[in-house]
Amino acid sequence: MSDQKLNQFAGVIAAELRETELRTDMSLAQAGVLLTSLTTGRNEVGLPAPFGQAALAKLGEAIANGI
Repeated sequence: MSDQKLNQFAGVIAAELRETELRTDMSLAQAGVLLTSLTTGRNEVGLPAPFGQAALAKLGEAIANGI
């Protein structure tokens, strides 16, 4: 395989990696917004702390695993 083809391939992979990293970061940020909305909303409407706790724990786990 020629150096030109290898460089072209490396460029494609690098671009796809950057895009994947960007989308992962955006997804993690959005999950953080959701986590904040869930906890803030729960407090604003007066729901008890245990309400939705399982969902919050799963979302927190998903965020932690995404890092």
